[in-house]
Amino acid sequence: MFKKPLSNLIAVTALIFSGSAVFQTQAQAQSSSTTFRCVRSGNAYATVAQRGGKTSAPMIIWERYVSAEFTPQQRCQTVSQRLTNAVAQNGGSLRNLLLTTGKVNGQTVICYVNTRSRCNNSNTLFTLTNPESIRDPGAALSSLLRFGTGANTPSLRETEDDEPTVNMEAAVDEAFAAGGRETVDDENEAGASPNVSPSDEGNSNQNNSNDVPAPETGGSQGGSW
Repeated sequence: MFKKPLSNLIAVTALIFSGSAVFQTQAQAQSSSTTFRCVRSGNAYATVAQRGGKTSAPMIIWERYVSAEFTPQQRCQTVSQRLTNAVAQNGGSLRNLLLTTGKVNGQTVICYVNTRSRCNNSNTLFTLTNPESIRDPGAALSSLLRFGTGANTPSLRETEDDEPTVNMEAAVDEAFAAGGRETVDDENEAGASPNVSPSDEGNSNQNNSNDVPAPETGGSQGGSW
């Protein structure tokens, strides 16, 4: 006479544990997802990665004023948001995401791609403006990510199209290894990042990918791009 209530209790218990496991898996996936933020770094601004309660060493240092419309802070915020969008569009993962160079509307750019795509208006991070960088975009890409120390540089590879690439997953891992720390809410945050999506970039003068000048790092952290 107690078999049916007991079986119902077992079914309910199994359902609770199943729901708990799904919630835990989703929470773990969310906590391990990588985002990028613009923060103050001394007298400059820096793009950092954040994942699982940790903040990486500065990946890109932004110092140079290219124009009044695009201050170092604005460029830092825009590119940091574009990197976050890239990861979100890739299912929250850095897997198979690459930084590379290419031509968009006749201009040399640095962009993010997967293994089968090329630079376009939707995935451009910023335009190279320095003549030396335009002549040798591979060198510019290689020196772009310095992790705030000037000591570590991600490995540069060539694609079948002879375009240089940097593996984003490896670059972010190296940035965490170079100086990862606990994330502190609002610590040195450089204001709210603009809400930039690929669909918006082609419709806004401020967020147009070809209007975002390249950064310049200081000291041993790189040159102008």
